[in-house]
Order: sequence, then C-alpha cells, then structure tokens
Amino acid sequence: MTEDSTQLSGLESLLRQGRWTHDPIAAAFQGGRLTATAAEGSDAWRHTAYGFVHDSEHGLLAPMPAEAAVEVGAKEAFLIEEPMAAAIGANLNVEEPRGKMVVDIGGGTTDIAVISLGGIVVSKSLRIGGDRLDEGIVRYLRKQYNLAVGEQTSENLKIMIGTCLQEDPDTKMILKGRDLLQGLPRQIEVSSLNVSMAIGEMVQALIDGVRNVLELTPPELSADIIDRGIVLTGGGALLRGLTELITRQTGINCFTADDPMECVALGTGKALAEIDKLQASGRSGILVNRRKGRKKKL
Repeated sequence: MTEDSTQLSGLESLLRQGRWTHDPIAAAFQGGRLTATAAEGSDAWRHTAYGFVHDSEHGLLAPMPAEAAVEVGAKEAFLIEEPMAAAIGANLNVEEPRGKMVVDIGGGTTDIAVISLGGIVVSKSLRIGGDRLDEGIVRYLRKQYNLAVGEQTSENLKIMIGTCLQEDPDTKMILKGRDLLQGLPRQIEVSSLNVSMAIGEMVQALIDGVRNVLELTPPELSADIIDRGIVLTGGGALLRGLTELITRQTGINCFTADDPMECVALGTGKALAEIDKLQASGRSGILVNRRKGRKKKL
C-alpha cells in the first residue's frame, strides 16, 4: 500500500465517525496538501477547516475536517475564502490589478466580494441562500393556501417555475401536499408569480447586500466593475430573472458564470496548484494548518 493510500484510508475512517459540517465547503487533496474553502466568519473559518477530499486514483469524495487531514499525514492544509475560490473557478484573473465582483449564492449563505491583486478588497457574507428561499416558499404556501409541503417539494417548485421577476410569463405547476385544516392530501395549482412573491423579500435582501458592497468599493475598482460586470456563481445563480433584477437595481451588467454550481470546487483545485502565488500576494486571507505548529493566517 502506498503512502497516499494509507492517508486516504485513514481519512475514510475518520469520515465514517460522523464528523460533518453544514458550512459551505469544497476542497482538493493532492500531494499531501489539502485546500478547503469556507465563508469568512463561519464556524469553519474560525475554528477548523472542513472540506471535500478527492483523489482521482482512489475515487474518494467525501466531507472531512482539514485538521484531521493534518493528523493523518497531510503535510499542509489551506483554508481559502469561498468567493476567492469561486472567482478562480469562474476563470477570472484574480491576480491583475483590475477589480472584479463575485456573488456566490450557495445553499446556506451568499458571499459577495470585490477582488483585485490576488486578494479580497471588500466582502460581505449574508445568511441567505437556496435553503432560505425554499423555506420562504414553504411558509408562503402554508399562509396562503393552508398547504404543508416539504423542502424538497419547494425546491423543485423553485427550480421548475421559480423567477425573481413578477412580470415574467406566468407558468403554472400542480403541487401536492397536506391540507392543514382537514389533515388530508390535497393538490393545488401554483404559478411562477406565487413563487416570486414568496422569495421576493429574500431576493431583495441579497441585492441590498450587493449594493452595500458596491458602496464600500474604492472608486478605481468601481470603474472596473462597471466595465466587467458582476459575476454570479453557485446554485442560486440559476434562479431565473436574478441577473436581470440585479442589473436593473444596480445599473451594472450582471451575468452567470459557466458551470456556476462547480465554480467553488473547481476554483479550490486551481488554487491548490497556484497556492504559492496566492500566499505571495499577502492579501488572500489564506489560513494554513501545518502538521507541526499552530495555524496562521497568511
């Protein structure tokens, strides 16, 4: 058994002990190094780096704590801020002196950042994501139709006919759930207008966060963002009408990255290959965990 095989076997054993996290995460394991991402200020960022370990030869892909990776033989573990990984995964040149704005809309949080010279200049993390939108749809259906549905049903509704624009063509869908008054199964017809009303408040809070970051951005970088636009990543970027609504309220062109759901994972792997460059910038906010010694922020 090779050294890498021994390390992966130990990591797999740790995973089966049930050490999980709900933080937004992604990571890559290569040559004894682990790179993980998490929103700055989250539990993972403050205490321990959690992520996904992946080895193409052994086919292991599972959540794991970065400190455990060090304990079982990884030479170094790096924690990189999620919007930085998203920008790298979206093929943005984060090293050049021009400003780029990334909005990563995940399941639990939305991370907004302005990036320049390999570092994050301004950032904000919101407790708004796909899960909160699903919860908003569940509450709306309970209040308006006395219908109880699960989060999986509300997520499917959001994906199939969800939109941020009330003026979009009205699409309808049959929804099944439990009547809260009679306690019996019932089905109703729900329109895309209903979904936009259910998620409208949270979508507006997200856009307000984008506006707040723009207000704090230095003028020189603001000019770059006007030229280059705002890039959306994460699963929430696929919500219909979101780019148009952000463009309408900020006056800045907004577009969705290619493969938005994969940007953070792809960026984490690319960051591992160029970790020395990111550290050299001195502004990347990378947290390193070495086998001997304490964690330190570079």
